[in-house]
Amino acid sequence: MVDTDAEGRMVLADTLTLASREKPQQVIDYATLTGTCVSALGTRTSGAFTNQDEWTQAIIDTGRISGERVWSMCN
Repeated sequence: MVDTDAEGRMVLADTLTLASREKPQQVIDYATLTGTCVSALGTRTSGAFTNQDEWTQAIIDTGRISGERVWSMCN
């Protein structure tokens, strides 16, 4: 691997393409976004990005239930 960040984006793109063929109602990608989130939040908190405002709190709550710290990066 030359660039793990770029490699991760390629795997994510392939995965989203395959998943979209099944016509899901929702797609949730839980990715590390290491460069951006580590710079903004450190190594102990995940950033939540969504284009569905009503999902933000559910994502944060799910993280809390599973023991993950999640911070909204939207709005």
